[in-house]
Amino acid sequence: MKKPLFVILLLIVAGIAKAQDSITTLKGLAADTALFTVVDEEPKTPRNFGEYLLKSVQTDTAHKTSGLIVLKFVVEKDGSLSNIRVIKNLSPYWDNEAIRILKNSPKWFPGSQNGKIVRCLYNFPIRLAN
Repeated sequence: MKKPLFVILLLIVAGIAKAQDSITTLKGLAADTALFTVVDEEPKTPRNFGEYLLKSVQTDTAHKTSGLIVLKFVVEKDGSLSNIRVIKNLSPYWDNEAIRILKNSPKWFPGSQNGKIVRCLYNFPIRLAN
């Protein structure tokens, strides 16, 4: 009985030690590479972004559909977007089209934390309607 209890205790201590190592690593990140998921001020789309989306969409009648695509990406300090990926897909065509449109997007207004511009992880839903 004592041996299984000791093994469980050892695993718990090892997990705590690993968690502490992760916290230390996060504290040691350079400000330029830190990635925020919660910020004082969220990133914002450029002005007239809705018009940009409408002009940029390339479709034909074969691909008309309704639904929701959700993308996740990093808004960099300079407003560019990186690491764009689909987290809720609609179809291969529309997933690729949404990624293409965001890759070619005008620069965004970056987010800030404590008055400093920071890199932010951002979820962006796009709703399509026939």
